[in-house]
Amino acid sequence: MRTDTALLTALILLAFVACPLNLSAAQEDERVRIGFVTDIHFDVPADGHRYGGVEVDGGQSNHKIPVMAKKALDAIGPDLILDTGDMTAHSGYDEFAAYNEWMNDLPAPVHALMGNHDRQHHDLSHPYGTGFYSECGYTSATRTLKMGNMVFILLSEDHKWEDHPLTAAISDQRFDWLERQIQKYAAGDNNIFILEHYPLRRTVGWSDYWYGTDKPSWAEITKQWKQILKKYDEQIVAHFSGHLHTHYAWRDTPDDKKRLDYGDGNNGVENVGHYVNGTLINAQVRENRPYNLPEMYFLNRQALAYTHGGPWRNGDEDMRRRLSACVGYTDIWPDDREVVLVERDIKTQKEVDRYTIRLEEPARPGDGTMQFMGSDLGIRKKDDNVQITKDDWFHVPAGKEGTAVFQKRWRTPVDVTGLEVLADSGSSDRVRWKASSDTGESWSDWSEQRPRDADVVQVLIRFRADDGEAMKVRDVRLETASD
Repeated sequence: MRTDTALLTALILLAFVACPLNLSAAQEDERVRIGFVTDIHFDVPADGHRYGGVEVDGGQSNHKIPVMAKKALDAIGPDLILDTGDMTAHSGYDEFAAYNEWMNDLPAPVHALMGNHDRQHHDLSHPYGTGFYSECGYTSATRTLKMGNMVFILLSEDHKWEDHPLTAAISDQRFDWLERQIQKYAAGDNNIFILEHYPLRRTVGWSDYWYGTDKPSWAEITKQWKQILKKYDEQIVAHFSGHLHTHYAWRDTPDDKKRLDYGDGNNGVENVGHYVNGTLINAQVRENRPYNLPEMYFLNRQALAYTHGGPWRNGDEDMRRRLSACVGYTDIWPDDREVVLVERDIKTQKEVDRYTIRLEEPARPGDGTMQFMGSDLGIRKKDDNVQITKDDWFHVPAGKEGTAVFQKRWRTPVDVTGLEVLADSGSSDRVRWKASSDTGESWSDWSEQRPRDADVVQVLIRFRADDGEAMKVRDVRLETASD
């Protein structure tokens, strides 16, 4: 009897010991690892190398960076990858094709948005980001993705060439779409992440100075952003961005202009680095000036391209650190209340930094599948007379004609029942449609008939401005039977 009791006790103890091990294995299956990249800037084809070359300062294209970045991502082993833009250097078709070849060889599917280099960068003769769709196969540039209660809103800015060859713009039309998306998912127990290419002005180090962020138009856009972020700061976890080609650990300091011959002096967000907790910054007042940031995280990922440098002093430690690039990742575990962003140096293949991000709600990643939820209508192609602005989406000069192709994807197939162009003057005609019922794998021919049972649609529209008055287009709306 005593032997049986001892045996039973031993079995119970063994069960208690084994149980945590089994739970750990189950949890391992439930973990989702998200990889992050930004600003790789493909600029030439492979030319005998494994992938295309990427843009670097003052020299020929670098073919090693894509290989090192892939090696780092292979080591991380993500389940999916998020890319915050500048896939190309000049928005050329061959550059998008090089990116696509690299992307298809990565260890996980890539969800990318468009940066300012991906839309006619520095050359109006280049296509307006058309290769993002045609060469990479993306069906929407601005869209919402969802994984359990983790919501990712990917916003691609338009390119305001007429203001400056490097300047991005977000129209009121896109802000309206953005806020509707946030309202929709803020109503549930979701964690919302915003991803775009440009950092908001005066949120992270050097965001007051970098190309395009110093423009008055971006200061106004930042104000609109902050109003939305503050309104929903209890639902939005973080704002991710790219664009700044500086080392992940750099901090914006008052002496950067003097020390580096480069920087914004004391005009930016002093003593702030790439990863900012808005709550902590709000608690500090430097130079008698509050930062007034929403209570969330601003995370600016380090570029993969060693580019956009300045007249760095020889031997400067910051210059040596600049010649490094990182990919990042974070693990999402069920019921966790925080995640940790880990940076991995692609040159040394070592982890170099960690940053903790508190979630608004306990994580519930579901089965780890990233689901497409919906997209905004985006410009796939345009001619020079369709000029991007800000408050209005775009203008057509007085007495001119402009043509653009727009694209939109739905979660389920729809019948398009109507088209509405919101403009103060002018007219629109010569409407043609192209549709796909298999998420862009195949397309119909151009037709005057509105699409039926389609999940992706292209629409070509010709805009005619009146003599003596520019046509200001505020929005283009597609109506469906399910609206």
